[in-house]
Amino acid sequence: MLRLRAWKKHRLRVCAADGSALLLSSQTNALSATRYAKLPFNPVGDFAAVSVLGREPGVLMVNPAFPARSVAELIAYPRQNPGRVDDASSGNGSGGPLFPALFNSMAGMRMNHAPYRGSAQATTDLVAGVAGYSAYVWMGLMAPRNTPPAVIASLNRESVAAPAAPNVRGYFDNAAIEPVGSTAAQFGSFFREEKDRRAVIVRETGARTD
Repeated sequence: MLRLRAWKKHRLRVCAADGSALLLSSQTNALSATRYAKLPFNPVGDFAAVSVLGREPGVLMVNPAFPARSVAELIAYPRQNPGRVDDASSGNGSGGPLFPALFNSMAGMRMNHAPYRGSAQATTDLVAGVAGYSAYVWMGLMAPRNTPPAVIASLNRESVAAPAAPNVRGYFDNAAIEPVGSTAAQFGSFFREEKDRRAVIVRETGARTD
């Protein structure tokens, strides 16, 4: 990970932009750009995109007793019973709560958020669709801003090729991570889109942190 060290109050010393220090980023970094009112760094401007490495798909589940057996029925019930349906997430402070919030927003319905201390307990308690909706945990590689283009290009080639290595592929398979790979420009565009999409949900849910 990119080594950022606290230097006095609200100041950071960043490692050299030579490819020797990198950040393994995720949707949390895109969320931070709008969720936090004040940060000692710029989650967008202080980094250069290298590549999307992989993603973990999300799963939509309901309790067996819930009167819905399809996504369409799941959307219809909260619309007819606003405020009577709870949605669970892995807890406040993570990107998890924004997945159902985005679903609610795009489907035009309202559910009550029930934060847990982790996804395992939330899953235990639970024991067609919305066009354009997707929710998954992604990970990508970033470098300090002003990293030379040649270094970015080299890092990108290595990042895209890495999942083919047996040890990396084995790790991805065991962790249910889908290899993606992208150009640096594609990751940069994707990151900005993620930031803008999550900014809408932050505004709608009031999830901003001072």
